[in-house]
Amino acid sequence: MLGYWRSHYEYQVWLVSKLKSLILEHESQMSFYADLIEKVYVLDLDPLKDVISSLYSNFGRPANNQPESLPLPRFDRHQVKSV
Repeated sequence: MLGYWRSHYEYQVWLVSKLKSLILEHESQMSFYADLIEKVYVLDLDPLKDVISSLYSNFGRPANNQPESLPLPRFDRHQVKSV
């Protein structure tokens, strides 16, 4: 079963709140990862829901691997790789 799908807008609100809580303590890291953060901020996975929802059952317990854990593209400049 596909669990709760956080909309792109909800994700952006969540991300901004997390970034605000980290900026004072980790300003240099935030600056280093600014390009990556911007890409993740604009990456809208909402259209993907229609594509993958048919791959999940309509009942039962939520899947262990929710869409949030989908592998993101590699960002070699920052040496961040898909999981």
